[in-house]
Amino acid sequence: MSRKIWTKTLLWVCFALNAAAAVFAALGVGGEGWEMLRYYTLDSNLLGLAASAACALCAARQALTGKQPPRWVRLLKYTAACCLGVTFLVVLLVLAPIDGVRGYERMFLRGTGLYHHLLCPVLVVGSFLLFDRVPLPPAKAAALALIPTGLYAVVLVALNVLRLITGPYPFLRVYAQPV
Repeated sequence: MSRKIWTKTLLWVCFALNAAAAVFAALGVGGEGWEMLRYYTLDSNLLGLAASAACALCAARQALTGKQPPRWVRLLKYTAACCLGVTFLVVLLVLAPIDGVRGYERMFLRGTGLYHHLLCPVLVVGSFLLFDRVPLPPAKAAALALIPTGLYAVVLVALNVLRLITGPYPFLRVYAQPV
């Protein structure tokens, strides 16, 4: 197989993985309105939806015209991969163990958890690691990727301290935690 055909094949695989991630993220978004933004899981999946859709379009365009994706698309994908990696690890190591084996089944295999906690994170992180490159020096890209998580943490902790909301995760319930 020639290098050109191999490259186009990889671009179409990249397109398929990103399109699947975008579809799965869209399937998992419920009709909760603005309430859904309380959950980091949904926020990271919405970011993954936007990044995957942009990457899918860019992969198709690159396969057809040879035009490289813009740097901002790759940086958006990197940020989404970092945020969805956090989502996956927090569910795997913190939230699911609260309910034991049933927690893993409930968080990873039922309802929107299948999309938001398992399929989207695996597809976005996997496609990023296999097909996308970070367009900036690693330290700068990593610092930019921390912004969504840091912003979420500051806002939600402040809302919990002000008693405007409770949670939504056990570790954010500041008045239920020991000093």
